[in-house]
Amino acid sequence: MEVLEVAVQGVNRNDMKTKKMFSRVVIYLLTTLVYMSCETKESGSYSFSNITTRNIELDYSTVNKDNLNITLSINDIFDEATIDYISLQPNKNGDGLIVSPRSIIHLENDSWLVNDPRNTKSNALLFDKNGNFIKYIGEKGDGPGEYVIAGHCKVNSIKKQIEILDGVRNIMLYYDYSGNYIGTTDIPFLFSDIIQDTKSDGFFAYTLNNNNNYYMKNFGLQHDYVIIKTDNLYIPQYGIEEITLTPDISPFKNNGNKLFYYESNIGFINNYSNDLYLIDEYNIKSFVSFRINGMNFQNPEFIKTGTGTPFKETLESGFSFVIDLSVSNERLLETIMVESKHPDRKYDKVYLSYSFKNKEYIFYNYMEDSSYTYSIGRYYLETLSSNYDAYAVIHPKYIEEMEETDHPRRKLILDMLEENNHNPILALLKFK
Repeated sequence: MEVLEVAVQGVNRNDMKTKKMFSRVVIYLLTTLVYMSCETKESGSYSFSNITTRNIELDYSTVNKDNLNITLSINDIFDEATIDYISLQPNKNGDGLIVSPRSIIHLENDSWLVNDPRNTKSNALLFDKNGNFIKYIGEKGDGPGEYVIAGHCKVNSIKKQIEILDGVRNIMLYYDYSGNYIGTTDIPFLFSDIIQDTKSDGFFAYTLNNNNNYYMKNFGLQHDYVIIKTDNLYIPQYGIEEITLTPDISPFKNNGNKLFYYESNIGFINNYSNDLYLIDEYNIKSFVSFRINGMNFQNPEFIKTGTGTPFKETLESGFSFVIDLSVSNERLLETIMVESKHPDRKYDKVYLSYSFKNKEYIFYNYMEDSSYTYSIGRYYLETLSSNYDAYAVIHPKYIEEMEETDHPRRKLILDMLEENNHNPILALLKFK
């Protein structure tokens, strides 16, 4: 690279033709180097299916899978006496009403970002630390700062910005933590999740989409990959783990959290197993691999051989896999899809709460408070606040379905729901 820099610096700056010629040479050489790097990475084949995993045996065999209903007390995991509540309040004009939140994220400035795919005005809503509605982040449309469909809404904690993917135009829109529009970048490939690299300005993208063959060839990558490393403009540099699939088989494309941060590394979930991996200096290593008695997870080799099955067939065949994850340095919570034995449902969710520190774990479907006022499903592990360890969303229907009690907590929650027009309420939780 130093030789190329000297050559450019030696050009007569008044000779524009010579400058253009040298620029083209440099660009050609740099492009060749990138493509050579891609070919080297491809031949190296960073395959997670061949890595020796560190198995952790978990006992799921005592659960009655014919009637999957594991209900715990919140007190089994959290200190119920310390729970605080935040009511997400719309303004006087009715702006800030939440229809069906997909995720609620705590930002570093103590505000709350709500991703609501069914909101017809905007798919991203911003509330302050007390739960008061601030503003919509972008609106539905095709103008500057607008998106047709928000297929992806996440927080880039490294660049301190909110990133929304327009799933129709395949462009990424950026906003600051106050919800102000920053800019837009075209995305040259398809993905289901993306995360900022901790060691560079680039990204890691979780693709797992056989339609990417066309896009990858444009960048010197001849195959699909589970993980793609890109530069800061999302241009693919190389791939990790080639996927070989027959044309009539496509894996389940999940829009959940497939990529995550753990300490200074980036991790990802294998789409067809309960295996988690970390990316370390462009190589991968096993993070944790659960072996759960009574639950069948598809082998990673199914991806390689093309014997993987679509989402519906996977569940009907009795297989299950992780669809979402919340992780901190000490704990993780996995959301796992399992085949439902209920006649009115095709599948159920089961949650796995696991402590890295003491190796304790628990499976559940719901957690109820001691007054039987409300229940919660998943919780989000908190890494920003020292006042609480996790937070969960209390949906109005979870309260309405509970039996009525005279407990003061029920009156408190019902009063909050009446005041906020039945928007969700956040419960701030501390582990025991």
